[in-house]
Amino acid sequence: MQIPKSTYQSLSPAPRAVAAFLAINRCDGSEAEKLVGSAPRGGGHGKPILALGQAIDAYNRLAGHFFIQMQSRLDLWSETLAYCEAWLAAGGDLQDEGYLGKYKNLDHLKGEATEWAASLEAVRVAVREWADNSGVPRKVFSGPLVLVDLEKPLGDFKADNEVLAVVRELFDDRLSLAW
Repeated sequence: MQIPKSTYQSLSPAPRAVAAFLAINRCDGSEAEKLVGSAPRGGGHGKPILALGQAIDAYNRLAGHFFIQMQSRLDLWSETLAYCEAWLAAGGDLQDEGYLGKYKNLDHLKGEATEWAASLEAVRVAVREWADNSGVPRKVFSGPLVLVDLEKPLGDFKADNEVLAVVRELFDDRLSLAW
């Protein structure tokens, strides 16, 4: 379907920014180009595009950090579990200090992974709230633009309240000013 040029030109700044990022998430580069390219110069059309890009970047940096930390703990947990299973399969002694140390570390690693997952969930909750309050569809924080899809469930993790407060403040105080 061919959309008239006047339709693109009549879009106000914030809906234009949202439509451009949704087009990018659909891998529709030509639509994104039309949306950005048809924006009248001046009139504040660049500000929401930049602000939404900054929000996506902030989400990626925070979610990416917590996801990598969680994943590294899960990798260590998996390696430790494999060692313990191999030790037992080879007839290793259950009272061996090396084995016991690794076995006891399993709970510690799982606990750390759960803490990082709670921090990641806090970021996701804060960004969902910010998007809802700012009139930004949550779908903007999905697809190829983000490292951790905002809408896909990660598991049953309760958000870390301290991280949640910090991320809420970051998005409300810093990013709402630009939007």
